[in-house]
Amino acid sequence: VPTVLYKPSLKLIEGDQPLHTSYVLEITSPPNVSVGSSLSISPVVVSVSAPAGVSNAVALSFVSLSPTTLVFTGPNQVQTTTVTVDVPVGTEAGDYIWAITTPGWASGTLDPFAFINAKITIPQVAFPPSITLTAPLDGSVYTYVAGGPPVSIPLTFTATAPAVSPIFGIDADVGGSAVALTSTGLPGATVTVNGTIQLSQAGLYTVRARATNNVNTSSDTAEITVNLQVPPPVVTLTSPPAGASYFYTGAPLSIPFGFTAKTLFGSFTSMSATLNGNPVAVTPSGLATLNATGTGTLSVNASGSYVLAVTATTPYGTSSVSRTLTVSAASPPPTLTIAAPVNGTMITRVTGSAPTSVPFDFTATAAPGATISGLTGSLNGNSLIITPTGVGTGTARGTGNLLVSAPGTYTFVAGATSGGTNAALSVSFTVQETPPQPDCGIEWLPPISLGKVQKGGSTLPIKFRLDCRVCGGNSHHNDDDDDDDSCRHERDTSVVIAIYKVGSNSAPELFTYSRNSPNDGKYTINSNGMYHLNYRVPNSAGTYHIDVFHSSSAPRLLGTKEFTAR
Repeated sequence: VPTVLYKPSLKLIEGDQPLHTSYVLEITSPPNVSVGSSLSISPVVVSVSAPAGVSNAVALSFVSLSPTTLVFTGPNQVQTTTVTVDVPVGTEAGDYIWAITTPGWASGTLDPFAFINAKITIPQVAFPPSITLTAPLDGSVYTYVAGGPPVSIPLTFTATAPAVSPIFGIDADVGGSAVALTSTGLPGATVTVNGTIQLSQAGLYTVRARATNNVNTSSDTAEITVNLQVPPPVVTLTSPPAGASYFYTGAPLSIPFGFTAKTLFGSFTSMSATLNGNPVAVTPSGLATLNATGTGTLSVNASGSYVLAVTATTPYGTSSVSRTLTVSAASPPPTLTIAAPVNGTMITRVTGSAPTSVPFDFTATAAPGATISGLTGSLNGNSLIITPTGVGTGTARGTGNLLVSAPGTYTFVAGATSGGTNAALSVSFTVQETPPQPDCGIEWLPPISLGKVQKGGSTLPIKFRLDCRVCGGNSHHNDDDDDDDSCRHERDTSVVIAIYKVGSNSAPELFTYSRNSPNDGKYTINSNGMYHLNYRVPNSAGTYHIDVFHSSSAPRLLGTKEFTAR
């Protein structure tokens, strides 16, 4: 017979006035409710029994439901409503019975009703607390996954007592083990308590919550069940590596494979493997334990795509993992190694010197049974002349020299060909240049001597003096003063100032002597032998280099300086 199910089917309540308590009522639809229907059911409370002198209307006013209407869309569907019993002070003491029914089901449905039995007593001046355990619900079932974190179960309960005998202590335990709690309203007449139960073993547990006042201790209990769920084993392919490619040259290929398997419970009963669905021999190790390995060898005698699948089995399940292998009929690319130049090498040369020779040396190795048919090399994309040895054999070597005459980063690429397949390998090195050693002494004066960062667009006074004793004589100085003064007052109108941005290919700016103001793109020399150029700093941030030299038929560098613009 299709039957409506209630949980709990009977709720027992006992306490003094005023009594306020609530609980969750589960209503399960009978099996004759059609799937996809929308059946609205409004539970009805009926007063079955009440003390003499208490009317049905008064007795019914003590019980309320929320929500008052439930919608069912299929058979054996669980919906809930909160049942609240609120009996005020002054109510007639005695036994009350209420029944909860759900009219509206299909004809022929059996409704056994849910009942509430309450024993209401006259309040005393002081009495023990009333306690209600709201979570976990009695009969709840939880699942613990073996090897995982403990299952966390919320614990909540409420305790009430008259103001004359307030609650001063609360505690809870699961199977005798205490649960950490947080509470609000303690000490007081109403205390709300929360906690978390942590369980990692299967079994049937009793949850007990207690509250204590100066009269006595009250408790409420619920029984919960924890089931154990064991996951299937974990299988890992250790070889061949993911993305591995193999080359078939006519002889059968032997490709070793291996895998591991782990389980938390039970032990391994079997390990197996297939290649494109065909069984492959496996040598297992560690059967009847929690950790096992399997090894074997694949025999392949044709090019194509192959799927290797390995499987491990325990009493709790079976797990498999697969990997795709590619076997190509083409010759594999050769392997390249570069002995020189070493990647990341720094080479230093003097600006303006003859090109620097950098030797290169690389080796190409073909796959078994193949030969190297050609070698190539390039520097920053420009082909190089190579001296090859060993071309036509399984190993070939290429040597030669690179010529560099400017600073910068250079990339050398070595290439080789084997069986129509090309391979390339590159290294990079850096060339930096140092200016020629100046053959004259310069005394740089502020502000350029201070090394400060200059703002783009500003005017930078570049000031310096020449030292005739270092420059090789005083042929250009003023002889009216003594030797020391004449050196400090050296004047040489053939001096040229060149300024350029480091790392730029643009031509330097040249500044020559003028008797006029230093704001016309030239410089002046004052009576104290101070050279003065007002230089307009470009808006391009970077490092700028200053060269001071004689503009003779064989220019002679006198000195250098650098500054930074932002």
